[in-house]
Amino acid sequence: DDLRIDVSYPNARQTAADLLGVARDDPARLLYEPDPRRAPRSFTLTLARPMGRKRGKDEGSFVRETRGHVFDFYRDLVQNLKPWQPRAPRLREEPDPVAAEAAAADPPKLAEASSRDPGEAARREPVG
Repeated sequence: DDLRIDVSYPNARQTAADLLGVARDDPARLLYEPDPRRAPRSFTLTLARPMGRKRGKDEGSFVRETRGHVFDFYRDLVQNLKPWQPRAPRLREEPDPVAAEAAAADPPKLAEASSRDPGEAARREPVG
């Protein structure tokens, strides 16, 4: 609940910011007020915790507390982040090979038009 989220939007000076605990209850608070449909450009995460007041490396010291906060921040937030990757391109669906073969087949051959008169059927050779 002590993690602060700052959201910036493209072509806008105004940012939206809130604590994670509040944003869980009402996520709309992190949207861009003038245009709630606008996609965010970037996020900044800030963890605020006490830094320690003592010197040295003992319990409650600045060095020990700060080191613990760094490890907690990395373990809870950074460790599981993955770089953005665009979606893989979709392949076109291949046509049905049987239908493609039937469409590519030559139509049946007819007698040449120059060898017969219009309206005349194709000549058959006598059998026998």
